[in-house]
Amino acid sequence: MKASCNWLRELSRIKASAEEIAEKLTQAGLEVEAIHRHGHEIKGVYIARVEGESPHPEQRGLRIVQIFNGKERQEVVMRSEHPLPPNASVAWAQPGARLANGTEVGVRRFGKVESRGMILSEAELGVSDEAKPFVVPPSESPPAGANAVEALDLRDEILDIAVTPNRPDAMGHLGLARELAAIFREPFAPRLNTQPFGVVALPEEIEKAEIKRKDRSWLLHPSSASATTTKLVLIQGPLSIPIQIEATERCSRYIGNVVHAVEGGPSPFWMRYRLYLLGQRAVDRVVDVTNWILFETGHPIHAFDLDRLAGPQITVRLAKEGERIVLLDGREIALGKDDLVIADAEGPVALAGIMGGKESAVSGGTKAILLEVAHFDPPSIRRTRRRHGLQTQSSERFERGVDAEALPFVQRRALALISHLGCGIPVPFGVDIEVRRSKPTVIFTSINEVRGVLGDPSIPEVEARRILESLGCEMSPAESGGWRVTVPSHRSDLARPEDLAEEIARIRGYHLIPAVLPKIPSKERNPRLQLLERIRCTLAAQGLRETIHFAFLSPDDLKRSGAPKDAVLLVNPLSTERSVLRTSMIPSLLSCVQRGERFDHPMGRLFEIGKRYLPAKTPLGAIEVLSLGIALFGPVRDWLSIKRHADFYDGKWHIEHLFRSLRLEVEWQAFDDTAPPWAHPRKGAFIQLKGRRIGALAEIHPDVAEAWELSTRPILAELELSPLMEEALKAHPPPIHPLPRYPSIVRDFAFVLHESVSFASLRTEIEEAGGKLVARVDVLDLYQGEGIPQAHKSMLVRIEFRHPDSTLTDAQVEDLGRRIVQRVAERLGGTLRA
Repeated sequence: MKASCNWLRELSRIKASAEEIAEKLTQAGLEVEAIHRHGHEIKGVYIARVEGESPHPEQRGLRIVQIFNGKERQEVVMRSEHPLPPNASVAWAQPGARLANGTEVGVRRFGKVESRGMILSEAELGVSDEAKPFVVPPSESPPAGANAVEALDLRDEILDIAVTPNRPDAMGHLGLARELAAIFREPFAPRLNTQPFGVVALPEEIEKAEIKRKDRSWLLHPSSASATTTKLVLIQGPLSIPIQIEATERCSRYIGNVVHAVEGGPSPFWMRYRLYLLGQRAVDRVVDVTNWILFETGHPIHAFDLDRLAGPQITVRLAKEGERIVLLDGREIALGKDDLVIADAEGPVALAGIMGGKESAVSGGTKAILLEVAHFDPPSIRRTRRRHGLQTQSSERFERGVDAEALPFVQRRALALISHLGCGIPVPFGVDIEVRRSKPTVIFTSINEVRGVLGDPSIPEVEARRILESLGCEMSPAESGGWRVTVPSHRSDLARPEDLAEEIARIRGYHLIPAVLPKIPSKERNPRLQLLERIRCTLAAQGLRETIHFAFLSPDDLKRSGAPKDAVLLVNPLSTERSVLRTSMIPSLLSCVQRGERFDHPMGRLFEIGKRYLPAKTPLGAIEVLSLGIALFGPVRDWLSIKRHADFYDGKWHIEHLFRSLRLEVEWQAFDDTAPPWAHPRKGAFIQLKGRRIGALAEIHPDVAEAWELSTRPILAELELSPLMEEALKAHPPPIHPLPRYPSIVRDFAFVLHESVSFASLRTEIEEAGGKLVARVDVLDLYQGEGIPQAHKSMLVRIEFRHPDSTLTDAQVEDLGRRIVQRVAERLGGTLRA
């Protein structure tokens, strides 16, 4: 939203700099993102009167213009094929002047003619993007020699304001001015003319004119905008046209007024310049009035060429499937049965609340118009706008919700501007169709409740009432004590006592709320939340970094990842890349791996705890599955300085460590024919808990890696957390063991085993052979290659022996070693490596 500081000052009557206005609005929740200054940089530009001109004698396309700058006459060379209007007033930059684009003007020779300064174009003066010479209309022309910046009021500051979706009232200068008046403690009473000049003639006056024709009407109209006397104007055409609302759920109110004797032509400079600063191109007086009203009130209006409306009549209805309309921007679209349109007797003439149709647009030949002000259903406008890919100033406001109660005021204001500019004669009565009206919101609260919500017992009651009243609220005593607050229709975001407390805090200033820690009653925390936090801490302690992703992604991400493709579709997605709910944690993790490789960070240890969504026949259409995802990729920092990449056993260590921290025993089952599509079928295993399969750990499938364009082969894990947490909550606290009183003895054994034998099996046999004297078993190395039989491997393990009641002797340890070697040979077919 762009806002003019000059306009805000005029409406709110405050005297504050642009910096002060920006700071106050930002503190009040309407963030000002940028301030753009216009006219401040222009120096040495004055109004000059053209007294004559002639073609340059030597150079084609140049003209020599004689001007009077208020002090003396000068000759200036201008590049133009067309002469200036006689006695025109122009913007003349004297030698040494600085223009809006930073250019410095000097004295320049064109052949034998010396040009002292230059006559500025509209673009050079910074009042439009057009390259034509800037000419001041005679009715607005300041005297020759006047400073152009001051005489034309070119200095202004434009604010870029990030208006939140719940504040439609701040989408116009009137709403922002009301906010500023409340902040600066000024009464809000903008001086806006809302009285059109036209008045329907009385019957006796028509009789005096001695003209009685059914197809004509008489209107009284001032002879000029400032005239105190009126004249009879003969009007050819209707004073009103029939209006009907068929889509009553989509349009609650529609007002239409006829304006006759429409005359186009350019708007006055003050209007064209302000619209230009707000990013709106000036068209003609009628169209500029509609844009002016939009920026002033925040309420879009539209003008139809009355002679181009079939009937003429207006019907607000839903489009018929297959109907087509050519919009103002020249685009032709096919309409659907959910699109709300404004139609005449033949078909749609506007896409309601978004854009008018080209066939009924106001043009240079327009003689009469129908001026529309309406209230449309915000979700309807939003759906149509998204469906057709349209984004307009009008749709941006209707989507948020405009003030339905302000429609008569907006219409009167527009008709008054049309009268004031002399571009038409409005019929002062119109057709007002209202199918339903919302009841005003009433909120019951008190100063004590406000103080309690804000945590500030020092808020004065008088100040709190002043703030609410300055925002348009009506205050009265409640029967049970406290306040009865009637919310103004332009503040649809106020619905609860907490909303009123927030308004008081905003306008007073959040910095005035004391920084006091609240007294929070001590309650036992939810054990599931505590356990979830414990799992996060355990994973982080293992060196994993937590990631957080949106639950929305694209169907293509699911397809590339080998995840279940039967996903829950979003009805109103942010974009096609966020159109379904994820069915797996794998796509989110792979996106991190891909991003890491692209940004030259090919190593990561990541985990994510979140929900995945599976379609189901439930009221919500899906079930939520709390899950854990782990991704390991890139080189491993090995303490033995062995250069290798993360593999299955690194992931296995993380999973087992997590289970041990929860006092649970993990079970592994090798992949069968039902390996997950994302997993390598020979480099992974299922994760089980008490015989129940809850997830899988594996290297990524080569096809999935290729689909994601990965150069590495990450290790991925995905498992359900709910069964894990249920068992963890049942588990008994770990037993407390005293510190050992006697030292341990460590021995290393290198067993040659068949490649199918797992470390878990080997550890079980060692523990059973050694009994309570085996304190710990760790694997140190795994080797396959030269010196090892085919289909076999060498596994180096370290065994820690300790006796709880005495110090072990070497003989005892040697005997334990022989028993372990013998058991491994008998049960697993293993031998000691030579």
